[in-house]
Amino acid sequence: MALLGGTGGMCPSSSSSFSSFRSGRSGGGMRRTRTRSRRGCGFLGGIGWCGISVVLFSCLLIMNDVFCFSGSSSSGFQAHANLVEDDSDSTQDDLVGANTNKARHDGSSKTSDSISGVSGVSESSSSTRSFASSQSHFQNSEDESFLHAEALYYGGSLMGMRHSADSVDGETTKSSSSAAATTTPTPTPTPTTPTHKSSSESVISSSGVPDFMAARHALALLSQQGSTRAQALLGLAHASGLGMPYGVDNARALLHLYFAASNGDIQASMALAHRHSLGLGVPRSCQAAVLYLAPVAERVAERERLPGPNQAVEKVRLSVTTDSSSSAARELDVVQYYQYSADMGNSDAQTAMGQLFNFGMRGIEQDHSRALHYFQRAAAQGDNDALAHLGHMYANGLGVEQDNATAVEYFEKAAANGHPNAEYGLGYLHLAGHGVAKDYAKAVTYFKAAADQSHVEAQFHLGVMALKGWGMKQDVSKAYALFHAAGTSGHVLSLYNLAMLQLRGGHGTSPNCRSALGVLKNVAERGQWASLSAAHKAFSNKAYGRALTLYVRAAEMGIEVAESNVAYMLTKGLGLAPDGSDAEVAELVANGGVAPWWYAANGNATGALGYALRMRQRAATQGNLAAMMAVGDAFYYGRGVTRDWAQAVAVYRHASHLRNAQAFFNLGSMQERGEGLPRDLHLAKRFYDQAKSTNTEAAVPVMVALAAMRVCAWMEKSVPWLARLLFPHVRRLHEAEMRAKAASSSSLENVE
Repeated sequence: MALLGGTGGMCPSSSSSFSSFRSGRSGGGMRRTRTRSRRGCGFLGGIGWCGISVVLFSCLLIMNDVFCFSGSSSSGFQAHANLVEDDSDSTQDDLVGANTNKARHDGSSKTSDSISGVSGVSESSSSTRSFASSQSHFQNSEDESFLHAEALYYGGSLMGMRHSADSVDGETTKSSSSAAATTTPTPTPTPTTPTHKSSSESVISSSGVPDFMAARHALALLSQQGSTRAQALLGLAHASGLGMPYGVDNARALLHLYFAASNGDIQASMALAHRHSLGLGVPRSCQAAVLYLAPVAERVAERERLPGPNQAVEKVRLSVTTDSSSSAARELDVVQYYQYSADMGNSDAQTAMGQLFNFGMRGIEQDHSRALHYFQRAAAQGDNDALAHLGHMYANGLGVEQDNATAVEYFEKAAANGHPNAEYGLGYLHLAGHGVAKDYAKAVTYFKAAADQSHVEAQFHLGVMALKGWGMKQDVSKAYALFHAAGTSGHVLSLYNLAMLQLRGGHGTSPNCRSALGVLKNVAERGQWASLSAAHKAFSNKAYGRALTLYVRAAEMGIEVAESNVAYMLTKGLGLAPDGSDAEVAELVANGGVAPWWYAANGNATGALGYALRMRQRAATQGNLAAMMAVGDAFYYGRGVTRDWAQAVAVYRHASHLRNAQAFFNLGSMQERGEGLPRDLHLAKRFYDQAKSTNTEAAVPVMVALAAMRVCAWMEKSVPWLARLLFPHVRRLHEAEMRAKAASSSSLENVE
């Protein structure tokens, strides 16, 4: 792995594509080949000598090829950000400087592009890392068979699963048109109501009820034939127990996941990374988690460098208020309002409509000609944002003939008023030498002006220049700070570079594997392989069985929002397989066996609630405070688990360390009532006061609780029988005290 850099952007020359700007060989950097197996160990239980052999082989691989975190210049992670004018110097491990007809919207005044190119790998190379796969998923019967099995498991039709296969495996391609290949602009049509795109998600009309019995038999057969994708799906199924008659089987899960990850399966790699990061059935190891997760994050970063806009991963958290049935209609109403305002001459609305058409956002089909129409109308009114967007369109030939000179004119007009997007455009042109003389010093000046206004692309480019010493003194610490600043806004390549620097160290800090792992996880989850959008659409269409299976898969890959959504659905009893839908499980139950958690036999709610608790515990380890409080509540009330007040106290204490007001309040209540804590009214009051100081909204509940506590204390002293009648906890404590006295008296009598 290496740092990603280069001169990405939206400003290429028509006569010189970005592929002419390649990095020089960074020399000595550690290279990771595609044929190397992923590492994983620690799954001895239940798999015999085969499992032991796999473990030993895995551990040998780890010892032989573990990452070097020393940060030395000869063996650490090297920066791939060199710009050289001679393409003959590039190698298949170098990175293309920038593919720049990639358009993306970062806000009302942010850039319409993204940076950097893709790995400069020869298409004939066996180690190519391109996302644009040259082979179809459907060229052989094995793929067709797997898609049938997958459709059975997820309750979706073969057609739907065919479409999702590209998304899941990360093989979808972006627009292949280059910036240099432009067309003559067509006359701008009269604006009409925008046409929304029809959905092409993997979820299409079908029963939405999985056929687990047929699916597991088909997957087992394909797995025996060596299908990597079948092994991955079987591994995830055994890990969750979903669709398996006997529930969770960690030994089989790890065996299938290991072999699938060894063959490069993304879902299996993410699942094993998640398990190693938390120690779920395997040794907890940050380094092992990084080994599995880094290649996935690298693929996301490479895709970010490809031309065309990226499809955002929508992480919708289910709740009682979740209702997307009318969201499309509301969105259309908003778009129509903006178009009406734009047609009435509002420059802000004109710029907004230009962005919608330029990038194909909010369900609007991409149309550069119509975007140009709106930008030109807004620019005529002096709108700086529109001027900057026009500069990017001319620089990339989007809807117009590519013309760097015209791009410079638009950029300079907007930059004169301090517009960050225009300053970034000028910085890029001077960095790449398009339309102006190449001048690193001027590029730094423009990038810095834009970066000071929180322009993420400028921050990233300035970070690359600081890292490489272009136009300034080389400063790794400054590069780190700039990547961090851009990363906080979600800039993918900055996040990836930040993780590489954290693994390497040497920027004033020591290597930090745990922090780098969190950043890599953030990047990896931006891929489409989890199908979260498909899961949410299935939920919206009330295809709860399909939604649950998709969310469970994403949850086993370590995606926190999926873990929370699985818990939500199970607590509501949604998505469970109908009683009698699986003949093998029905026979198991009929013979006195225990139904798996996913099977709704005889009102099997306990098993589902237990799995929901497991998901909430995992979500809580990833910082979800709501999930953490739900875990505490489960132990307090005995939901899906045996009631355990001591465990509830432990969970609430952990949440209180994170300054959660509800946790403080719950601890105060338990201290007052003697539930899992010794009864102490003074300590209870302290907890109540902490709840009020943490969140002012807790003031009224705290006031009521303190008043009730005082009344109870007075009644215990003055009218104890009435206190025992009105306050259950007083009665419980009194009965416990009487039992203790009786036991003590009995013990004394026995001694006498």
